[in-house]
Amino acid sequence: MAVPFMPGGYSALALICLASFGIATCAATWIGAVTDVFPQEIVARVTGIAGMGEGVTNMILTLATGRVIDAHSYLPVFLVAGLLPCLGVGSFFAFVRPPISAPASTQFSRPGRRTPTRS
Repeated sequence: MAVPFMPGGYSALALICLASFGIATCAATWIGAVTDVFPQEIVARVTGIAGMGEGVTNMILTLATGRVIDAHSYLPVFLVAGLLPCLGVGSFFAFVRPPISAPASTQFSRPGRRTPTRS
């Protein structure tokens, strides 16, 4: 969000590189989060729907970015681009519920061994 306010091109480029690095590391985290949140049977389906949504969103935002830059400047584009990851994290925590724990009788103490249950 601070890119339009930088005094020179090199400092703006450095901030863009830093933001790109953050986005790349978050992408791997989100892919891992899908496997943690959804059952194994539907992970591929959820990943496919998310990829399709990402592609459609990128097409729309590319056109919208050009129109905003033509009409105004880069400032609104960088401000929105800086706020979108915050919106994504907020919606993730708002819509994902805590995991349901398994009953104590089905939990394992070590792989292959059942925990003794009291009768």
